[in-house]
Amino acid sequence: MNYRASKIRSSNVAFVLTPDLLKRLAVILGEVSKQLEFTVKFADGVSVDYANVEEIIDQPNSERRSIVGLIAGTTGDETSANVVLKSKFASEQKLPIEYTLNGPQRSVIYLADQLDDWVAATSQWYSRLLSPTYMVPIGIGAFFLPLYVTSRVTDFLTAKGFPSWAGLIALGLMVLAEYFFFKLFPRGTFAIGRGAARHQFLKGFQVVVLIGLAVSIVGGVIANMLTKH
Repeated sequence: MNYRASKIRSSNVAFVLTPDLLKRLAVILGEVSKQLEFTVKFADGVSVDYANVEEIIDQPNSERRSIVGLIAGTTGDETSANVVLKSKFASEQKLPIEYTLNGPQRSVIYLADQLDDWVAATSQWYSRLLSPTYMVPIGIGAFFLPLYVTSRVTDFLTAKGFPSWAGLIALGLMVLAEYFFFKLFPRGTFAIGRGAARHQFLKGFQVVVLIGLAVSIVGGVIANMLTKH
């Protein structure tokens, strides 16, 4: 007997939803239902229901009215599925991607496998850094690094005759730099319409920043070794 089953899964990944991946999601859900519903939430707070993915792909997704959430679901069938993606998520959904499945056990297991593969396809390379294993040391480092740099800069500036409060400026600049650095790695991106161009620009900027960071670290190590000699 094919018993009834259900499954709810949240994924702690940084996702990028492209038109092809949105079409693939519609194909997966279409295997269990011919009736699909899509709800898109925009940055201005408006939510719009669409009948198919082509209508969503045609959205301009401008900067002022960007897509910040999407719900895809099935209706009127024995097996129900609901997939939620949010780049800005509230307390009721603490992770970027979540799906809920209900129906015959065999269908739920099959659909869950398909959706897990789909979620993996949307995942960005830095998703693994979102796990507690990495987030805890990253958070600690992000807190203490500005304090350490501020202390060193304050000592240097004071020795050069600058007032001690100049170190506060260094602290403010470090905090601001960290803020923009983390903004380079969003938890959710809807690369649809103009969002695709924004995503490509962000990817290029990520490469530049990471290369610059690596060069500065290596240069700092070399300079430190030379000063010791």
